[in-house]
Amino acid sequence: MWALKRQYLLAFGVMGSVVPYVPVILDQRLGDRALVGDVLSLTGVAIIVTPVIMTFLADAYVASRTLMALLFGVIVAAAWLLSDAHTPLAIAATYGLLALALWPQLSLQDGLTFGVNRARTAAGEPGLPFHRVRVYGTIGFILPTAALYLLMARGASASIALLVGCGVATLGLINTTRLPRPAPASPARKTRLPTWAAARQMFRGQGLLLCVAIFIAQTASAAYYAFYPIYLTAEIGFADKWIGPIAIVGVVLEIGFMLAVGPLLRRIGLTGTLVLGLAGAAARLALLALWPHPVVAVAVQGFHGMSVIALNVLPLIYLDSLAKDAYRSSMQGLYAMVVIGAARIAGSHLGGRLAEVSLLDVFGASAIATAGATLMLLLWFRPGFSAGAAHRAS
Repeated sequence: MWALKRQYLLAFGVMGSVVPYVPVILDQRLGDRALVGDVLSLTGVAIIVTPVIMTFLADAYVASRTLMALLFGVIVAAAWLLSDAHTPLAIAATYGLLALALWPQLSLQDGLTFGVNRARTAAGEPGLPFHRVRVYGTIGFILPTAALYLLMARGASASIALLVGCGVATLGLINTTRLPRPAPASPARKTRLPTWAAARQMFRGQGLLLCVAIFIAQTASAAYYAFYPIYLTAEIGFADKWIGPIAIVGVVLEIGFMLAVGPLLRRIGLTGTLVLGLAGAAARLALLALWPHPVVAVAVQGFHGMSVIALNVLPLIYLDSLAKDAYRSSMQGLYAMVVIGAARIAGSHLGGRLAEVSLLDVFGASAIATAGATLMLLLWFRPGFSAGAAHRAS
């Protein structure tokens, strides 16, 4: 499992190098926030297009680690090209290529981790709960961000983040050779169309309700992530070098929330933990909209870990409980496509239009949407997530 932990460390290390800084880089180079939102919406297009294809291939034909190696190679090339792109067309093309390669990594890692865990359990070996592997991604996000602060404090521009991302992605490419290669599903358990089988299981009953609520919250989250770095620099007045350290405040606290997932599930259940996390996300957005002050802008990072477990961890755990081995990776890829990808497009695009009027409107509208999603889950989500499942998650 150490190779898997390293893979989360490095994949999220690429994200920590790139994601906090790209909005500011785009804002500086494009000078049009609606256009910034449109370029960032390519993240959603990428999530719609590639994860479902890659996870289908992982379930049916190609080893996950082979696909990850290919994607890391594309990330290296795309980040390098984006670092020197300045025209709108070149920026959109290179960022789109980067997004196409970056986001499928997460679904492939999740599917591989769940598959390895199931295989270990079936063999009578101790498994490792998902969130205890995913926490290495949180740590990975922190490490390059700290290094980037030091580089920018010495005069480097925000574009240095893309070159650091190249270096981390190269290490990720090397690590894929150490990843496990789970035994393929037996012919009796294979399905011709794993993605279709995953869809039939996911989009009914409580699974459908969860997907709708998380789609709404992810749309708000996409607007937040697209424009929070710009809010820090343009609205609050922080220098570019502080973007990473401010992000680290939330990510460090996220470690504690990630390790608390199991106890929270046992104590207040899946619905209670989801509601707690989304309520924190709504509070963060509301505070940014109502009180644009440096102290508030940093303090709201205290809600970051709560929102991450609600948006990016708990839905994956629940959907995996619905999946069978023949479409375990495809379940994650389909969720990424239909829920996260579409939400990224909507959130980035709508956020860009609101940001042209006021950055505060971006966060106010997002707070209202997240509160609505929280209420949906509080009133109607009854997943029947078993005590046994909660114990395995811990």
